[in-house]
Amino acid sequence: MVIFSTIGGTTRKVAQRVAGRIGDDVLLDAGEALSSPVLRGVAHVLLFSPTYGDEELEESFERLLLHYDWESLKGAGFAFCELGIYTGYENFGHGLDQMVCRTLVDHGLHQLAPSLSIDAVPITDWMMVDAWSDLILSHPVIRS
Repeated sequence: MVIFSTIGGTTRKVAQRVAGRIGDDVLLDAGEALSSPVLRGVAHVLLFSPTYGDEELEESFERLLLHYDWESLKGAGFAFCELGIYTGYENFGHGLDQMVCRTLVDHGLHQLAPSLSIDAVPITDWMMVDAWSDLILSHPVIRS
């Protein structure tokens, strides 16, 4: 399962690319995921969110993180990618990593790969995205 939030569309494009590379056909917007019935028995969840720097979550992703029934995914693996414009912010890169990963670990999920933080402006580093996809794909939970 791949869940993303997006403002300008870049995060959606990255989520779609990773989903395609790992062969995941469940791709949901954060708002859609929160209002949909919880999918039980999911082996993994990949999360993608834009960031505003200084550890600020995008609104729909914050609602998802705080209100989704993560307990229903206990035992599943997860990976997290944040995209943003980091120039001028104090906390460059991985600003959301601790907040998102701690929440999921506290609900019994386990991390499949280190989080990816991408400065997506002016261009997205697709080689970095593909390398991260390959790392996730190499995990036994994804391959099975």
